[in-house]
Amino acid sequence: MWAAIRAGLDGLGLDAKPVSRCRQCTLKLPGPLSTQLSVLRSFLHELRPQLGSAGLAAATAAVDELTELGQLLVDWGFASEQILLEPLLTPPSEYFSGVLFQVLLRSSPTQSGTVYTSAVAAGGRYDGLLRSLWSPAAATIMPAPGAVGVSINCSSALPGG
Repeated sequence: MWAAIRAGLDGLGLDAKPVSRCRQCTLKLPGPLSTQLSVLRSFLHELRPQLGSAGLAAATAAVDELTELGQLLVDWGFASEQILLEPLLTPPSEYFSGVLFQVLLRSSPTQSGTVYTSAVAAGGRYDGLLRSLWSPAAATIMPAPGAVGVSINCSSALPGG
């Protein structure tokens, strides 16, 4: 994965330090949310000079929201090791804002030991979509509401899907 990211960064004229930080994030951040949140917070504090006070406050608020979401999922019965942080999950459109998620279904190992993973659901915050549809007249009365949406791929969740 890093080789593809590095290839995309080459030619942008970036200093070695930001590229190195990107590599560290790419390699060190993915994993169980319960253990990786402290790593993420550490990265953010190291980036304080680049982020500035306002940027650090916004990033910290986002991590706090992610922490709260992780706790809600545990409260709802998910094992903490099932909740993974994947920093390279990118929004499929500009309509997404905030937290994105995917629900992955893992198969039992086959006789050869292979484990298959299928995405059965994905979603996130759709605030940008609602803002784009909210009329200027309605915006004078009240701001566009926030929204969360999900799409479910039923065929991948069913046997033989």
